[in-house]
Order: sequence, then structure tokens, then C-alpha cells
Amino acid sequence: MNRVDKGVGSGISWTTMLVMIFIVLKVMGLTSMSWIWVFSPWWLGIAIVAFAFVIIGILAFLLSNW
Repeated sequence: MNRVDKGVGSGISWTTMLVMIFIVLKVMGLTSMSWIWVFSPWWLGIAIVAFAFVIIGILAFLLSNW
């Protein structure tokens, strides 16, 4: 029987790859970005998820009182 491996969870995400590229550029002195912006793909992703939870919470609160 042939088993097809979907590869779920394998590899690295595009945000991790982008952070790694930014780190290499920063360490080599090829960019003048601050360290906050070097790691921004990670914290921006976290901020988007947090924002979505806040919006869902507000909607749930408003709909439960409707």
C-alpha cells in the first residue's frame, strides 16, 4: 500500500526565513535596521493574531447582549 506523506509541519515558515535573512543582513552590516524591525515578522504575526482575538471577543460580547 502506498503511503503519501503530506509533510504537515515540516520545514520552516516564511516569517522565520525572513527573520533569518534580516539577521544575516544585520550581522553582516548590510542594513541599518534596528533589531526591533529585524524581528518584526514574528511580532507582527503575533499582533495580528491578538487583534483577531480582540475583535472576536468584542463581537461575541456584543452578540451575547443582543
